[in-house]
Amino acid sequence: MIERDRPYCQVVDGHRLPGSFSEEVYRSGLRYRPEPGDVVLDTFPKCGTHWVLGILKAAYQVCREVTPGSTFLEKLGLDAIEKCARPRIVFTHLPFQLVPFSDQAKYIYVIRNPKDCCVSFYHHTKTIPAYKFQDGTFDEYFEIFLDGRTDFGSYYESLRSWYSKKDEPNVLFLTYEGMHADVRGSVLKITRFVDAGIADELERDEDKMRTVLEKSSVGSMKKEFELQFVRKGVVGDWRNYFSPEQSRRLEERFFREVAGTDISKLWESTDWLLDEKKT
Repeated sequence: MIERDRPYCQVVDGHRLPGSFSEEVYRSGLRYRPEPGDVVLDTFPKCGTHWVLGILKAAYQVCREVTPGSTFLEKLGLDAIEKCARPRIVFTHLPFQLVPFSDQAKYIYVIRNPKDCCVSFYHHTKTIPAYKFQDGTFDEYFEIFLDGRTDFGSYYESLRSWYSKKDEPNVLFLTYEGMHADVRGSVLKITRFVDAGIADELERDEDKMRTVLEKSSVGSMKKEFELQFVRKGVVGDWRNYFSPEQSRRLEERFFREVAGTDISKLWESTDWLLDEKKT
């Protein structure tokens, strides 16, 4: 069911997707059954999908001389997953309750502070013609994000659903800002979670670590992936877009949505609040 004309969006079985996606293909992707060795990379859009994907691919290339296969669950579906080369990375933007889950696979979830996420998602949406939003304004997109009506579902729902699973032994929960603050440490954390042998090798061999860091840098990823999927890769760009009133409204909505949890502590050391940090 088409929900709105711009940004072009549809609702399939209660979940929002870009209007250009196939319902049949999306539903087939939900039938995916993860296998031992699979890595499922889940993010809310514009929270680091291609960065983590770049780290994993570079690490495997440098330390295992193999390039992992990767595919997008919602867009390409089950057929693409089954044809994907091993080791296999399946990336998705689904909330936890919709993700095919198995104790045999490993799951990495990455989230970003809501203001920077909103700005990056806005630019992404303007850039892709299929959204029919080339002349859209930030003010217009802000209202959609604020209300949790973006394609791929609500930011708040995604965050809450995965935060509740962050202590599962086969789940690695990361923040974009934490990765940005310690890229080398994040590479080791990600690789140790997926394959401890790779992490050990990167710790021993600084040349290999340097290569992985270079291959997964913003500049390198812009060459490998389409430009609309990799933009600035910075923290704090929201200050160039949000009015004080918009900041206030989003902060109020965010803290209301995460009430009763300690999710707000994820960004205690991040510059994302207009005034003093809230707890």
